Amino acid sequence: MKNEVILGSAYLAPVEYYTKLFAYPSVRVESYDHYMKQTYRNRCVIASADGPLALTIPTEKSDDLKCVMKDVRISDHGNWRHVHWNAFVAAYKHSPFFDYYADEFHRFFEQKYEFLFDFNLVPRKMNDIDVDEIETFSILKDAAATAVYGAEGANGVVLITSKRGKSQKTVINMSAEYGYSTPLRLPNLMSSYDYLSLYNEADWNSNGNPRANYTAPVSDADLEKYRTGADPDLYPDANWMNMLRDHTSSQRYTINFRGGGDRVRFFVSGAYYTQDGVYKEKKNADYDSNISFKRYNLRSNIDFELSKTTRMSVDMSGQYINRVAPSKTASDIFGGMTLQPVHLYPQIYSDGSASQHPNYDNSGLRQNPYNFLYFSGYSKSWDATFQSKVLLEQDLDFITKGLSVKGSVSFDANSNQYINRTMSPATFTATGRDANGNLIFKALEAGSALSNPSSGASAHCKCISFPHFSHLQ
Repeated sequence: MKNEVILGSAYLAPVEYYTKLFAYPSVRVESYDHYMKQTYRNRCVIASADGPLALTIPTEKSDDLKCVMKDVRISDHGNWRHVHWNAFVAAYKHSPFFDYYADEFHRFFEQKYEFLFDFNLVPRKMNDIDVDEIETFSILKDAAATAVYGAEGANGVVLITSKRGKSQKTVINMSAEYGYSTPLRLPNLMSSYDYLSLYNEADWNSNGNPRANYTAPVSDADLEKYRTGADPDLYPDANWMNMLRDHTSSQRYTINFRGGGDRVRFFVSGAYYTQDGVYKEKKNADYDSNISFKRYNLRSNIDFELSKTTRMSVDMSGQYINRVAPSKTASDIFGGMTLQPVHLYPQIYSDGSASQHPNYDNSGLRQNPYNFLYFSGYSKSWDATFQSKVLLEQDLDFITKGLSVKGSVSFDANSNQYINRTMSPATFTATGRDANGNLIFKALEAGSALSNPSSGASAHCKCISFPHFSHLQ
């Protein structure tokens, strides 16, 4: 089996392309191949509601019939970034984990890239770096400072320098943090009694404020049942915001070692971060569908003085992230919580039967958000990122004072795995009670059991190397 494969640059290529990234230890992306229009270099196909939808990045016409890929420029006509992003949202907004990756994915359509090859590359992420690893944080904005970064520096550059070892006795730092977050503002839902009382008043006003021969839509007897909560199954007061916790908690633990001598210096750190979800847990549930986030960080920066004129540094870092979420997106759940009436049906019936809007449809506007959260299944994902860099610097004072050469090679690898399990409950609406006081139900949905796991995986590798000469005056 070959240890290396060379691929062409691609804009969201088919699954077969990414299987190569996963299958080979080393992957190189060709930048000098001849550019051809209407290929995966600037074209992708997504699964829209109406079937396959082709999206094409417009490119500027080249005078050279055999223009190489690295020189192909992106054209800004047609507002294609806005069109492509809206197409992705429409097609995948209900997919598991879309909320997690949307912000990271969206930035590619906010930033203007001059060259197509640069757009198709994936830069290193900084949002998963632990703060205790950072020595300095710099923002470059002027053109002269960002010119060396090419098209990716068009909107500025953020430089993060991680901590390095020092010639000192080993210093050990440990920290533990606990925090909680509270929503600043949430909708305050009106009670069923207040809502229906105002509904009666609005109907009376609409009918010209009659003083006789007028019957209110909701009788005084029914209003009293809503007010007292005499029968919460038939006269519910569903405060959907009660599905949320008052606050969420987070924990962070770090440990690092820093020290070294004249020949070897090191900085080694490890960190763990976790955050709970905002939804309340359901007791005796078959699975946990609440949102959770766990991240593990590990970094090692080692500097070697190989000789008086030769220096080498070896840097490695890794992040491992585990996410859990309901199968339904946060927009589905929160949308339902703010749109569903409080008086029409309870979150769940007192005998454990799953409730549903009496006139439910598949649009999500008339569906129970309680079922979205606790009876739709769950998704889990595991992301692993490895970054490394080896740098070698050699003084060339024997040629001319202050001259040196520096070379570095970096290797990044990213992998993602996920599983999804979905289900739907058998739902009912209560129409009354029988002579024994038992609820009389009308069946609405048949439901389905928790499915077998569906899973997938992806991987990406990138290798960069460059030499650099410098001359100190």
